[in-house]
Amino acid sequence: MLPCSLEGRRRDGNSMASTTCCCCEERATPRGLDLILMPGLGFDRNGNRLSRGKGFYDTYLERCMKHPKGKPYTIALAFREQLCQDIPVGDNDVLIDEVLLQWYEDEISGG
Repeated sequence: MLPCSLEGRRRDGNSMASTTCCCCEERATPRGLDLILMPGLGFDRNGNRLSRGKGFYDTYLERCMKHPKGKPYTIALAFREQLCQDIPVGDNDVLIDEVLLQWYEDEISGG
């Protein structure tokens, strides 16, 4: 059997929804992480994140909040083009703690 991803898909693209995968269960169980790098299509300065809409990271972070260590610190790595004025959010969206933006050479040197 091929290794699977966190959302329960084998690398060949077939869904594993009807089967139990011990490696998925183990990886999806919060263990008190310190940091998670968050993917996203866009971010705003309030910590909102636009993703692909499946809710995998938000669901995982909700479970982490129930762990004794609490929610891990979340950082998004982004290009400045991904920074938006406002991101539409839903009730289940979890705020990220920090967005690190790409700096361009001319911005650093003042040119």
